[in-house]
Amino acid sequence: MSRISLFRLFSVLALILPGPQELLSATVTYAAGTCKPGLHSYSTITAALSALPSPNVVLVCPDTYPEQVQITLPVTLQGAASGNTDQAIVDPPPNGFVANATDDYGDLLAVQLFVNNVAPVNVSNLTFDAQGQGAYPARTVGIFYQNSPGTVNQVTTRFQNDSMVGGGEGIYIEGGASNPTVTVENSSVHEYFDIGIHAQTNSTTSQLTAIIKGNYVNGGSANTAGIQIAQGTTSTVSNNYVLNNAAEGIPVFGAVGGSISGNVLVNNWIGVFSQADAVSVTSNRIFESFWAIESASMAAIQGNSIFESAVGVEFVCTANPNVHSNTISDTATGIKDVPGAIVSPNFYFSVGTIRTGGC
Repeated sequence: MSRISLFRLFSVLALILPGPQELLSATVTYAAGTCKPGLHSYSTITAALSALPSPNVVLVCPDTYPEQVQITLPVTLQGAASGNTDQAIVDPPPNGFVANATDDYGDLLAVQLFVNNVAPVNVSNLTFDAQGQGAYPARTVGIFYQNSPGTVNQVTTRFQNDSMVGGGEGIYIEGGASNPTVTVENSSVHEYFDIGIHAQTNSTTSQLTAIIKGNYVNGGSANTAGIQIAQGTTSTVSNNYVLNNAAEGIPVFGAVGGSISGNVLVNNWIGVFSQADAVSVTSNRIFESFWAIESASMAAIQGNSIFESAVGVEFVCTANPNVHSNTISDTATGIKDVPGAIVSPNFYFSVGTIRTGGC
């Protein structure tokens, strides 16, 4: 064959054969369960994640999976419909949970889905049912993202409520050196013992961007907090429905920045509790709390609507000039423990005592 013919042959092959980059980027999809006959199938989620070549996508068929799952590679883990059902449930293993993670405060965790320092991981359409079980002294957690970015969408966590340990959390997202962004959205989180959705990092600077939106968070029992934002995070908490928490609906402790807006909070002892100057509290609707908003911060608290609470806004004697334009209705006290020099123009309807001082 002449040199010209060889050149033409190699040119044609170069056009029709995938290059190295294309081969590396090809999608590898496996199934856990038997609902996808066209795919390689495995009996457990862990087996599907561990298969080679490593998957980009694992589809989880409707069934129950009694295992604790750890993810250490970038992947999409997604529940799949089959026939007349669309519910894949991760249950406790037959011999019970074991501690399989440690957060950056050194606390032991027994996690149902542990996303361990990997980027990115997306999880959707799965149910994590802890059935009230624990692994003393570890705290039970449905989903734990540690120093890993990704999205949790349309999942359910339930019954992370082991009272023997005194701790249980539905979804726990923790930042770290990679400064990940994690979105938790459109999910149902209920019957947890301690915290529904928890974002924190053991850092005085922001090492986590948390976007928490459109979730249903129902405490249901015990001294629970709905969506807790702690230090080392920049968090946007919006358009969630948070109810039935015997402590706080949305507590904020030392977060670096962010906002709490557009949420509906019902029947929480404290609707929103904030100690973070850089986290604004705006345009929320708060019903049936003892304190609708309690704030020891200088953040903007504006445009909120408060109904049927003992106290609308508790200043805790903090001289915050940024509390105004809230609508406070059907409360015993509108604003409480307000420093004398602070002017706080709000809208009051059927309020027994508009303002108290004593600071």
